[in-house]
Amino acid sequence: MWGDGKRAKFDLMIGSAMDEIRYFVPSEGGEEGFADTLRWIARKDRTLLNEQEKAMYDKFMETLAGESEVKRLEQYCNDMNFRAGNTNMAIRHSAAGGNTYMYFMKKPVVTPELGAIHAAEITYLFDTWVADPMGSGKIVGTDECEFRHVSKEMWTNFARTGNPSTEKYEWKKFSGDDRQTMVFDDTIGMQKDLFGRREDLMMSWAERLGNGSSKRVC
Repeated sequence: MWGDGKRAKFDLMIGSAMDEIRYFVPSEGGEEGFADTLRWIARKDRTLLNEQEKAMYDKFMETLAGESEVKRLEQYCNDMNFRAGNTNMAIRHSAAGGNTYMYFMKKPVVTPELGAIHAAEITYLFDTWVADPMGSGKIVGTDECEFRHVSKEMWTNFARTGNPSTEKYEWKKFSGDDRQTMVFDDTIGMQKDLFGRREDLMMSWAERLGNGSSKRVC
């Protein structure tokens, strides 16, 4: 629906975090069970691919050759369950003429085992907490006041004006051509085509396996 032009009048901010899938470590019984689940998901997905897509799957994994097996599988599940759909939605919205802003959260929460997990943004934007899936009670974000301030200012500007830019940081619009993304890390700034070839490789099968929001349109 995001590509039919009717939603172009709505400004869209969309994004993901680097370690989305690690939110589910506790529900899988800890690191070992979590790793086994990731392996099962990847094996299951691969059996559903045609031969051309299997070759693309292998190339996708090759883009992460410097990572451990589990980290490769984590990023596959992050991309498959979160980023593919987000990117497709953003591409369609932008192509229809909508104002589209993409972000990527790399700043981890303070629980070291979690990294930048699903919902990590909430702790920065609202000075609140979410339940720690590792069982310690609360997740808190960085104590860096500047990071919190910038994050909140950007989201507030977007809610108020439709443009998240601040005096210090220009948040460029996303399009399928260059995929400009605001990256939140120790430093904050724009990056083009953040995932490059890795992102392209899975677009063809993300929708068919039920996790991408739409087909790639450019």
